[in-house]
Amino acid sequence: MKWISLALLLCGCSTKTIIYRYADAGTGSYSTDAAGSMPNGEPTVSPDATAGPSVDAGGAHPVADAAVDPCAGITCNLPPPSTCSNSQTVRTFSAGNCVAGACSYPSTDTACATGSQCQSGACSAVADPCAGVICNNPPSPYCIGSQSAGVYLSPGTCSAGHCSYSIQVQSCANCTGGMCGGPPAVRCFATSSWWECTDCGDLDYSYYQVGTSGGTAYISSLGSGSDYTADALTGPVVDATPYRGGTIRAVGSLRTSNAGGFRYGGGLWLRVDSPSRTLAFDNMENTNPVLGTTAWTQYEIDLPVANSATEIHFGALLYGNGTLWVDKICLSVP
Repeated sequence: MKWISLALLLCGCSTKTIIYRYADAGTGSYSTDAAGSMPNGEPTVSPDATAGPSVDAGGAHPVADAAVDPCAGITCNLPPPSTCSNSQTVRTFSAGNCVAGACSYPSTDTACATGSQCQSGACSAVADPCAGVICNNPPSPYCIGSQSAGVYLSPGTCSAGHCSYSIQVQSCANCTGGMCGGPPAVRCFATSSWWECTDCGDLDYSYYQVGTSGGTAYISSLGSGSDYTADALTGPVVDATPYRGGTIRAVGSLRTSNAGGFRYGGGLWLRVDSPSRTLAFDNMENTNPVLGTTAWTQYEIDLPVANSATEIHFGALLYGNGTLWVDKICLSVP
């Protein structure tokens, strides 16, 4: 409590001492007794709303409490981790600032370079979906009316992991089953883009190497472990529809070096399938196996094509040791 004595000269009156007692600083209240006097019996002067702010002993206004800063002590130096705003854009955050007690972090969007995309908040190189894709299995030809046919050209091109083929339109007198006047006289398939056959039965590919050289394909054994196994190359699958009820002939040239094993060396192979089973098959094992070292020689296989046939498969294979080369194989109707 503060007691302040002021000598006031009242007009026409004698000097009188009035005692003011302030409450504790900042409360703005006064203590009086029931009669309106101070506890010691001295009169009081109560503040009113029109009297203006009270003053302290020094004549100054009491100091108001300072407003609390909600950002006091907050340091905004932990921005969120980078994110992907979309598949091609990385969003990064920098050091922020405090607003109303909460941190706000500015962000920057950066586009990923060509050939990459945003993954887990960073631009990463995208694997080429066409790596290892060989586009040599075109769709079957189709008729465009009765006077022309559309033929898909092989090899095709790969984009985004999918093969596409250019179409060549052929004029003809009578298109049937996608063929002008029936099955074509000859259809040839270059071996430079053939691949290893992975559904050709019980073969052990680990003992062989396959590849292309000088526009031809080859199979080569890697050691003595290949004495009792085999490997095969295959070409594109051919629609059997135009050949149904007739005969299909495969013609190709082979060359060998030290070919042979527990069964026979090498040869062409030809297979006619229905949706559920193999209808006809020949791999030259029982007719004309290629053994030892031979120069380029032409071979052929004929098979019947049943009315239930849907696909024709063909290629070349090597049993045992050595190396076999194969040039293009042509399919025809004898």
